[in-house]
Amino acid sequence: MLKHRCPWCGEKIPLNLLKPSDLISRLARKEEDRTCVNCKKMYKQAVKKNFSQFVLTVIIIIAIFSLDFVLALIFPKFNNSLFIDLSYILLAVIALVSLLRIPYIRDYEEKEDKSSAVFLGVFFLMILLFLILDNQKKTIIFIGLFVIAMASILIYVYKEYTSIKKEDKSVSKTSVNVSIEWFNNKNGGLISPRFRVLNGEIFPACFLDSNSTPISKALCVALEDLKWKDLHNCDCTINLVLDDVSEKDLFITNNKFYLYNDYQKIAQGEIK
Repeated sequence: MLKHRCPWCGEKIPLNLLKPSDLISRLARKEEDRTCVNCKKMYKQAVKKNFSQFVLTVIIIIAIFSLDFVLALIFPKFNNSLFIDLSYILLAVIALVSLLRIPYIRDYEEKEDKSSAVFLGVFFLMILLFLILDNQKKTIIFIGLFVIAMASILIYVYKEYTSIKKEDKSVSKTSVNVSIEWFNNKNGGLISPRFRVLNGEIFPACFLDSNSTPISKALCVALEDLKWKDLHNCDCTINLVLDDVSEKDLFITNNKFYLYNDYQKIAQGEIK
């Protein structure tokens, strides 16, 4: 599991898996969930840069529900089939993977968005009509509402995840081009790094000079503009997370660095 980190100070961001996820609880701790417990600065999940991956996840979920619904109409006994159970297990896995692989960006301006209220309204209307209508009308109305609900979900996702503001331009960050080789899992690396490591991901790094002599303590770096050559090699840019650390002696051509996750060395890179 990747240990996601604050884009301001590099400290680990605690997962919210064990916290109540109902609407009231989430609204009550809205500010808390987006504030680093270490530096007290705000951050947000950087889904905008990874929109294609998120859209793919949403399409998979919609496809499963759509297939479930259509087959249930054609074959009434299909609701009790093994496929349904496996579908919900797959949905849970997809949701968990999506939750654990989204990196974070610096603070942002939040604006009011009423699309979530529209989505919830359509959802509850669909349930109400489903309960009060007879079977014949229910089938016709439910098909129409199903299409509307799917369209509402797509609109909601698009508006929600394209409204994220870009990083504060008042903070100047120096970046440098690097090449990175990710270790395979047998050597302590990540499983499928090309799938799991996204733009904006933050890792602790230790820098070395061209003679492989350590020249820094552990510093957190953010990976941007990832361009994968194969499953375990990529080119990208890196920048230091901490603003009070100078890159002058670190970002030098032919200097090397190691990346870590949960105290395990997972990759080595070289500055171009």
